[in-house]
Amino acid sequence: MTTTPERPKCSLCGEPLTYIRTRDHHKKWYCYACEKFTTPAPETETRETAETKQAMYDNLKGMSVVDSKATLIGRVREVTFDTTKGPMLVVETTLPLSKVSVVGHFIQLSEPFESLRSEAPIERAGPTLEEVRETDCATCGFENFPIARFCIKCGTKL
Repeated sequence: MTTTPERPKCSLCGEPLTYIRTRDHHKKWYCYACEKFTTPAPETETRETAETKQAMYDNLKGMSVVDSKATLIGRVREVTFDTTKGPMLVVETTLPLSKVSVVGHFIQLSEPFESLRSEAPIERAGPTLEEVRETDCATCGFENFPIARFCIKCGTKL
């Protein structure tokens, strides 16, 4: 059995509104109790919608985030709420949920990450690629990364 959605209420009297077409072919909400066109009263967030939103935000945790150029940004650690910007994704930096264009197997941003970087600085835990210098193995001469404790080629302890 399908249920019809509940009609919005009048902001003046609280009676249900009807969506009608005017003479100039615009669609507007009309209140028969007040006998005039009006706007629907703002809906208060019910407990069910709040739980649904929280469940949706919980599903975003752990998803990969890529920007519009398919550059991997990271994984969602947490979803927070900012009073001025609304829901925010915490990856390596905080991103507003309004910048998300597609949510599927991963989260795709609507803009390149460089344009979002100016809004909030990114804090990196490890060294960047420019800072990584390779070290030579004493046995075989293979160039290894400085964080390596063993040679990748021969297995000698560095």
